[in-house]
This record gives sequence, C-alpha cells and structure tokens, in this order.
Amino acid sequence: IPWSRVVQVVKRVKDVMVQGRRRSHGVENYPHVDGFGPTDLPEYAQVCQPPTDPEWKEAWHITEGLIEQIHEEVANKGAQFLVVTIDDEVQSLPDPELRERVLKAYGIHDMFYPNDRIGDFCGRNGIQFLDLGHVFEAWAVEHHAYLNGFPNIHLGMGHWNESGHKLAGETMAARVCGILQADSTGH
Repeated sequence: IPWSRVVQVVKRVKDVMVQGRRRSHGVENYPHVDGFGPTDLPEYAQVCQPPTDPEWKEAWHITEGLIEQIHEEVANKGAQFLVVTIDDEVQSLPDPELRERVLKAYGIHDMFYPNDRIGDFCGRNGIQFLDLGHVFEAWAVEHHAYLNGFPNIHLGMGHWNESGHKLAGETMAARVCGILQADSTGH
C-alpha cells in the first residue's frame, strides 16, 4: 500500500527527532518508578496533554491533516479506512497503582489524551477508529498480565509480547470483519 510509506516516513522523522532530544536532554535524568518509565521524555508528558507550544500544535495539525488526506485518498479508491491507535507502555500496565505512580512522577493527568484526541478527530470527520490503548488497559488489569516486554528483558516495556500481539490481532480482526460484514449487508 503506497500510504504505508507515508506513515513510515512520518514515524522515521519522529524517531530521529526523539533520538536527538534524548541526547540533548539526558534521558538518564528523568525519573523512573520501580524501574519503569518511558524513555521519550519530555515528549511523553507533552503528548499526553493539549499542546501549548507552537511545535506541538503544528505536530498535531500535521498528524490530523495526514489522517484526513489518507482517508480521502482511500475513499476515492472505494476502499475502507480504519485508524488504529496502539497502546503505550504506561496505558497497559497491569498494576493500576504502579501506573498511577508513573503518571504522577511525570505529571501526566490523562494518559489517553492522544488516543482520545485522534478518536475525536476521526469521529468528527466520519473516519472509522479503533483504540487499542483502552482495550489493552482493560485486558492487562483483568488478566494481571503484561502485554509489552519480555521476562528476559523487562516486562511492561518495549515491544508487544506474544499476548500483546494476540490481543491486537484478535481485536483488529474482529473490527475489520465487522466492517466488511456491515459493508456487504449495506449497513
């Protein structure tokens, strides 16, 4: 899909910017709680709140513009478009008390701000949306299990583990099947 290249380029630019900021801000100086903490600070705290500076306002404007542009291109080709937001490490911690301590340490009041903002944008623009963040949080708490990380590295941090991939795959498959079924019946 040609549009996946657009998303890959946007992600690569963000990764390069984050790496540069990590070096300039000294990540090792940011607080970690019980050995856990996001590595992209101050970006993590900034993305979890309404933007106040011009750079973050522009970043959100570009993000929403890209989503709308991709939606229009997909619709023009007669295809379905679904935006999926994934979890971040804090959202899917199975221990609500640890999650609250991490959020407090970083001064974060709404860990779902980015997911909810994209969801609201999609809703206002007639774009189908699936938020894995809320799904992962509920599953992790209910099953008292980590969806990110591995026992030999660090549970709760990094890439999805087997359980995370399974939950994401099942959730997205169910949503896509629902969309296709509704499309085939005209609902």
